Amino acid sequence: LGEPRRLVAGTDLANPALAAAAPRLVYMTNRSGQTEVWLRDLASGREAALNPPGYFPVITGDGSRVAWATSDSGKLRLMTVSAASVEQPEQAREVCSYCAIPASISSDGKNVAGTVMGRSIGVFDLATGAPVLKIESPSLTLFQPHFSPDDRWIAFLRSDGARVIQLPSG
Repeated sequence: LGEPRRLVAGTDLANPALAAAAPRLVYMTNRSGQTEVWLRDLASGREAALNPPGYFPVITGDGSRVAWATSDSGKLRLMTVSAASVEQPEQAREVCSYCAIPASISSDGKNVAGTVMGRSIGVFDLATGAPVLKIESPSLTLFQPHFSPDDRWIAFLRSDGARVIQLPSG
């Protein structure tokens, strides 16, 4: 495996996520004084802050798209942007409001899974923001949903232990 090497300088980094099939890294930092999401091309070393500032970034396996949460005056928004160019990132697009803090993107890049206000998790269409699936609990905290590599299953944590469910086909 070799020796670890530093990819990003600083001690104020959190929530790193790597693309499986592309040399892309997303992470949170507050080096500018506010929490921001940064995209880094590992091959060139170039990086850029994604706007608007936010937190909890996730990236598709092929490195083509990033999603993250942001909050304006208490309004939680799920954002997405193409990760094709670090030099000139495109304008971020809102997926949905008050829908989820992202935790995982499906392998095909079509859906994002996240925590919805602590008591539920949701899967949302990344292109339209439409809900695909919502799992709720009146008394337990649900969090950290993650897709299986084939997108047929979703694993998540409940305050009383882990669960795995099969996603509806279609």
